Amino acid sequence: MIRFLPLKLSLVFLLVIQFGIIPIVFAQSSSVSQGNIIKKVTLTKEGADSILNIEGILDARQLSRVVIKQDRRNKSFSISLPNTLVDPETLPAPFVNFPAGSDLENIQIKEDIQEKGEDVFFVVDLVVQATKILIPELIRPIRDNQLRLRLKDFGRLQKQAQAKRTAEEKARAEKQRLQAERKQQKEQLRFQQLQKKKVVKKKAVLMTGVTQIKKSYHKPSIMQVSILNASGYAKRAYKLSVFLGNLQKRYIEETLGIKLDIINISNATDASMPRTTIYFRENYLKSALFLAKLIPGQQRIIPMPNQSERIGVDIEVYIGKDYK
Repeated sequence: MIRFLPLKLSLVFLLVIQFGIIPIVFAQSSSVSQGNIIKKVTLTKEGADSILNIEGILDARQLSRVVIKQDRRNKSFSISLPNTLVDPETLPAPFVNFPAGSDLENIQIKEDIQEKGEDVFFVVDLVVQATKILIPELIRPIRDNQLRLRLKDFGRLQKQAQAKRTAEEKARAEKQRLQAERKQQKEQLRFQQLQKKKVVKKKAVLMTGVTQIKKSYHKPSIMQVSILNASGYAKRAYKLSVFLGNLQKRYIEETLGIKLDIINISNATDASMPRTTIYFRENYLKSALFLAKLIPGQQRIIPMPNQSERIGVDIEVYIGKDYK
């Protein structure tokens, strides 16, 4: 059952057969019975991986010391099986070939017998030639009739690793995006809250101002009006005084709730004012606006400057060239 035996060991077997040296035969038989015999090598599929099956009479304890050496450059690897023989009846050739399309091309079976002192060691090396880079992994537990190795596609493992790295990078990028988005949302919320506080504060200031204006406002009982002709045309001031003081007086007094008193009708120093202008004293804005609606044309309404110098006058109407 041993092929390619050294000459020394062959002579030993010859002496055993011819001269019946029983003790040596028993010793050898005992040595073989404690080892492994490979009867069959096959390749099967399990999911995406190929499975290399080494079948025979095996000692699981001894095969736990299997040595696997990888040669990725040549797309090959070797499996060194200690204390192992090959059955020449079931594996008569030194090569096991696989059909096209398989992950393996062939397996070369190398047998070696090593002597250390009086001990003889049988070693079988399976040199596996693959069609692509494969990563062999011993499948445990090892059975008494089968040794199995899972052959993982190195290219597929690289793609899976790359896909995993890409997924992790995407996850990190998404996490960073969400963190940045949450940070931006917090900043926007903080900004909105700050703006609300500013608006509330501004409203409070405005309300305070309005309250103060309301407190300082006193509804007048009389409206003293001065009409000055600044249009450059004669009798324009008189014409407006008749319109306001006679034709519209009752309407004005009833609407505003105050008495109308026209105290002055005269010509202005500047007789070239293009637009009619109404100056009003404090608390007389409403009255000025009401008069502006009654007077033809578009008037400017301006707070009266130097109010302390114009005692007795609440509203001054300067008739401009636009008045007709």
